[in-house]
Amino acid sequence: MGVRTDTDMAPDPALLMLAGDWHGNLPWAESVIRHAADRDVDTILQLGDFGYWTDDPATDEYLSTVDDLLESSGIRLYWIDGNHEDHTRVDDWTDAYRHPRVRYLPRGFRWQWWGLTWMSVGGAMSVDKHYRLEGESWWPGEELTDADVEYASRDGGVDVIVSHDCPRGVDIPGVGPDTKGGARGNWPADILAEAQRHREKLAAICSATTPAWLYHGHYHIPYTGSLAATTVRGLGHDRSTLADNVHIITRDDLGATP
Repeated sequence: MGVRTDTDMAPDPALLMLAGDWHGNLPWAESVIRHAADRDVDTILQLGDFGYWTDDPATDEYLSTVDDLLESSGIRLYWIDGNHEDHTRVDDWTDAYRHPRVRYLPRGFRWQWWGLTWMSVGGAMSVDKHYRLEGESWWPGEELTDADVEYASRDGGVDVIVSHDCPRGVDIPGVGPDTKGGARGNWPADILAEAQRHREKLAAICSATTPAWLYHGHYHIPYTGSLAATTVRGLGHDRSTLADNVHIITRDDLGATP
């Protein structure tokens, strides 16, 4: 992943909705956006596995429909990359010109909302990649690189991290040595070890930046946990419920000063 800092950030949200995995599920995305509009949400921050897949008519329809609904609802959407995105082209995000209400937040990007420093940290490891087809349902580049970790760990405090994966050391309900998220089953030991190593990268970033809050997707489980002084919240996915997939917050919820 390259380093980009030219993302067009809107002013502070009045009401922010965080959303877990969508997996390119257009009916689900539409239901979340309508749910947000009904609650006067003006900004959605989607936590990866957004659905930025191969450049084809289906992906274009997904992005165009999402953008049109955002426009009609007066909502702006930001997304970070999950493991299930086309990483061969996510760095060259040009769809912002065709879909101006949709913005990609690169790995390690920092910005200010509500007087707090936020940082996006996309990426994760697919435990099922051996079942997927490279270039169609799995793409190299899904994992954080050492350069990504170094950049995200640079000097300067961070108040809120939005990530796809979860740092190692956080107790995720239902995630043990042979589970991953809601998909219970046996996975090869080397794959599970690889996934744990990726979580260690997130833990290193948290150790360097000491955020007060971290929100993530990927595991498809809504829960609240902790890592040292960081409150960690995971969100559900597009096959759960709206209550599990989204979390609405205001500046007061994070203790931000006016």
